[in-house]
Amino acid sequence: MNWKGVKFLLGLLPMLIAAYFRGLEYASSRIVKWFCQKIYTLLNWRFLTLLLIVTIALFFHYLIFSLNLVSVADILAGNLVWMPSGVLVWIRDFTPITLLELCGIILLAYLLVEFIRYARTASTNVAIDEFKDFRKRAPGRNPKGSPPLAEDLNDRLVVELDRICTLYHNIAESMYSVSGSPGMRPQPPRIIVETPDNMQTASQVSQSLTVGPVNIPMGLIRGIISSFMKGVRVVGFLFEEDNRLQLVVHKIGPKEQLSWTVTGPEKAGNATLPAAPVLDSMIQELACKMFASMELKGSHEWKAVRSFNQGLEEYLHSKTKPHYRVVGLRRAEKKFIEALSEDKRYHKAYYNLGVIYYEQKKWQAAERAFISSLQANPNDENSYYALALNYFQEAYEVLSKGEINKENGLGKEQLRSVYCDLCRVIELCDVCLSLQWPNPEAYELKGFAYRLRCCITDKCLDLDRGCSLDTVLTERCGVDDLENAIRYRRTAVQQSWGCLRKRFIKASLLPSQDRSAREFEVTKDLTYKCLNNFAYTLQQKCIEIKTHSQLGNLGRVNDLTWIDHLSFWLLSHILIRMYRQALDLKPSKANPHLGIGVVYLTADRPDIAARYFRNAVSIDCTLTSAWVYLALAYSKLLDDIDNAQKSGSEGRVKCSGLNGCTSDRENISQSKRNEQKQDFLDKRNYALKQILNYIEVEKPFHLYRIIEDHKDCKERPESQRCWEVIWLVDKALKFLEYARALDASNEFVLPSLDFMRDESGEEPNVDSNLKSIFENWLMGEWYRIHGVFLLKCGKPVLVEQMFQKSLDMLKSTYPERVRKNSIHASLSHAQIRQKDYLKAITAADNGLSLDPRCFYAHLRRGQGFYGINDLDRCVEEYYFALQCDPEQPEVYFRIGQVNLLRAQRSHDPNEKRELLSEAFKYFKMALDFHESGDRDYAKMHYWLGKSSLIMGSYNEARTFFETAEAVFKTVDPADIASIKTTFHLGEAHLGMGMFASSSFHFKRVHHSLEKFLCLDDSLYGNSLLPEVEDFLEDGICTCALRALCHIRCAIMTELCKSDGIGAAQRHLDAAEPLIQKISNPTASHEVRSEYLCAKGWLLLKGGEYSEAIEAFQQAHIWKSMAQSYWYMARAYYERGMRLHNPQLRKEQFLLASECCDYVKALDFTGRYTVRAEQMLSKLKCSLGQT
Repeated sequence: MNWKGVKFLLGLLPMLIAAYFRGLEYASSRIVKWFCQKIYTLLNWRFLTLLLIVTIALFFHYLIFSLNLVSVADILAGNLVWMPSGVLVWIRDFTPITLLELCGIILLAYLLVEFIRYARTASTNVAIDEFKDFRKRAPGRNPKGSPPLAEDLNDRLVVELDRICTLYHNIAESMYSVSGSPGMRPQPPRIIVETPDNMQTASQVSQSLTVGPVNIPMGLIRGIISSFMKGVRVVGFLFEEDNRLQLVVHKIGPKEQLSWTVTGPEKAGNATLPAAPVLDSMIQELACKMFASMELKGSHEWKAVRSFNQGLEEYLHSKTKPHYRVVGLRRAEKKFIEALSEDKRYHKAYYNLGVIYYEQKKWQAAERAFISSLQANPNDENSYYALALNYFQEAYEVLSKGEINKENGLGKEQLRSVYCDLCRVIELCDVCLSLQWPNPEAYELKGFAYRLRCCITDKCLDLDRGCSLDTVLTERCGVDDLENAIRYRRTAVQQSWGCLRKRFIKASLLPSQDRSAREFEVTKDLTYKCLNNFAYTLQQKCIEIKTHSQLGNLGRVNDLTWIDHLSFWLLSHILIRMYRQALDLKPSKANPHLGIGVVYLTADRPDIAARYFRNAVSIDCTLTSAWVYLALAYSKLLDDIDNAQKSGSEGRVKCSGLNGCTSDRENISQSKRNEQKQDFLDKRNYALKQILNYIEVEKPFHLYRIIEDHKDCKERPESQRCWEVIWLVDKALKFLEYARALDASNEFVLPSLDFMRDESGEEPNVDSNLKSIFENWLMGEWYRIHGVFLLKCGKPVLVEQMFQKSLDMLKSTYPERVRKNSIHASLSHAQIRQKDYLKAITAADNGLSLDPRCFYAHLRRGQGFYGINDLDRCVEEYYFALQCDPEQPEVYFRIGQVNLLRAQRSHDPNEKRELLSEAFKYFKMALDFHESGDRDYAKMHYWLGKSSLIMGSYNEARTFFETAEAVFKTVDPADIASIKTTFHLGEAHLGMGMFASSSFHFKRVHHSLEKFLCLDDSLYGNSLLPEVEDFLEDGICTCALRALCHIRCAIMTELCKSDGIGAAQRHLDAAEPLIQKISNPTASHEVRSEYLCAKGWLLLKGGEYSEAIEAFQQAHIWKSMAQSYWYMARAYYERGMRLHNPQLRKEQFLLASECCDYVKALDFTGRYTVRAEQMLSKLKCSLGQT
């Protein structure tokens, strides 16, 4: 007798009863909810109060009236014969005056009840009086017509306190929202705060209410009510001491008396009234002090509370604004760290910091934060649960990266670490349950940990666990991990169902409360997960029973024992009922359909199982495991037909039902059988294509479980087609794991069909159709991965070929692979690298036709429009990309880049300033996404420096370029990006008038370029070097950079008077041939304009005015700049001053005046406008004299 099997069988009976009971309870609860909602709509508080008052008034009026008809003795004796006639007399006796009296009595009674109800809340209100101003009045201190300083301070304090309380309420409400936890995993930890109870209704006391000519002293009336009801009042005083504002506030109430003092900064000597920001900061400080004292009971420093509140605000913004998520989490992290620097015992700050790290997937940092929270408050169950969840999530992420028992899968050290983490999860859940019971989340997490431990120990029997907790847990439980998982998940289902019942009743009785409805939805989601996971664990037990009882020593199928048979039957019915209950809770979920199908497939009913699998994929077509099971169901049907044909039966195919008996399918002819077989084969091949279409390397855990559960199909000849499905899934996962490892390496190996061979090196005995399906998918994926590798190597021509071959292989059969991997967008990227922008736009259009919300397709399409100078459509595509994925920093950089180009091309100073500020804003937003110290971080500083340089903010530009240069030097000091940053740093120093340092930087750039180009002189003619185009993307080639360096050196030579005018001229002569080699027209025009402007400036310095004017005029042909017009105005002015002919001098002055007008029109920084104004005033005087 198998006593273990008997014990398990007896344990199934209460599960079956509980499953039926839950079904009846859920069905009756719907009726109860409908009835409660109908009653609530008919009766609410005010209507019920009025109805009761009317009933009582009518009853007493009738009682008084009846005393006039009969004696009291008759009433006491119980003689009620008079009542029917008395009611009629009472109704006939009603007059309009009586009705008015009754209405007045009812109205007064209703007002009295409402007054009492409002007066009861006075004890919980915080009444804030108007602050008293005790400052000394000095002449001119309070200008006439301006309001007193303290008049609205109480209003400001109310607003600030209300803002803080609303923030805490919003955070508390966010705890009762269903978060998007992936799959059936537990809910992530939530930010927690104290619920503000003592300051929920802070309100200021108005001094009076004017109604026509009557002033109602509302402040006095409310003060009397508050005093009578012993409410809380706050009074404040404003005065000056030691030239500083002092704000003293007292709390007066039935409980402890509190006082707060806020001291403002020292005022300037000539300041009569403090600035508004000073008062605002004082009110904010006062509000934080009051909140810390009244709500937190003075347990934390007010500065820590202020930083904590700011962290909560940043966290809320990260949740409400998708584009702000990454930046908001980082800022919230900084604020919580600031709070902890002020108060080391602030355990909620530690906890919330751990939640921030958890959402950022920084598992070690989150672990340290949660442990610090437990050290600050050892009895906090939330910290224990969050720490356990952190260990669990870290372990689950490792398990999701590969198969457990394969050579290229997870290593023994990784599995040992995961096993120890799961033991820690179990131990922490035990502590959490000892602090809080019931706790279905902790039971569910504990069951999940046992389930994962079971998966590890089943596959790696020789694993050296090496965990001290494992021995303790094994001795305590005495049973295996699967049975522990079943037990604890069963408890989780019981407790979650009990919580759901309570929340359901509460939501039914109070349907108008949003919080009750949200709590019900959260509990409903938890109950669904617990039911689904418990059913999945029982299903593994069902498969274990069938697997362990199925194969004998000779590989033949044995009959199930009666215990296993009955256990299997009970388990199947329990599972189907539980999955259907989960479906009742969440009808839009695919997992229950999948579970029911697996139950029928395990019970050898593939025809019914296929129907449920089709339901699952119709709800979620990306559910790869459903497609695998669907292919297995059709394979099972094909195997049944093949086995029936081999046995010689005339169309009789036997299959075991859930009741254990066999049922005969209908007799069909051979032709009908072949037609049915072909139909099943086509459907199976379609399911196989969908498996390859949706399979992902990031989520293979459930697929590995399916492979493990069906690993014996290869040894059973009657399950040949099922083994083919398992072979295909196994090979696809192996390839994706290999491709992921290849993506992280720097080498690439061309594809080989040897990858499809078995471990023994032999060709697999699989269907040719299936083999062809897999070969096409394999080659298409190989070409795609090869293209990605070549894209990193900077070979766009070969990249285009690889992606085109991949599209030819995949686009017709596997469109999801094309969509998910954005192959069209990758092809467009390769064409952009080749500067074939029209083809790139076409490829991006093809990608958008497949997926209109593809971020990379919109981004590459925008880059294509940028390449053909269609900036309006370029920005439009970038904004579309921003809507698709607001967490990609590249799109912010691209928008800033376009705005900067628009600013450079604009001639309107106002528009130019606006575009530059927009460019700066987007570069700053892109910077917020990057970690400090990497190349992208330096790149954003480079572009911020360029924007500041164009805006004329040279000091700010110098700071940005110095940061970028420091990062580039750590990566590669000889890199072209570092050289260009040094060049712009010299320009910033030049703009600041630091000529010596500017000259030093330009000389460094000159020598670095010589060293960089000395190896290959052909680089002079290159339009764009790959490292410049791929990384900095500023469109400046090495020739342009070298020419600009010569131009700047010529200017510095003249400014520093170091080598004379001849050396400056030699620098300009060296720049001219370099300009002719620049192939980019836009860059060539800009550099030539710079060259001509510098040449004209040198001629102007030498007194050759005519040649200088000619050079400036040529410069304006290529690009109009305020600087060149200013120097041209100077040339006209100085040449006019040297002329003695008044008419000729007047002509020169008029031309100079015209150039000054151009300067004012083009100058947006104001640097040359002041000089132009001064020259215009001189010209007006000179023209007046002439």
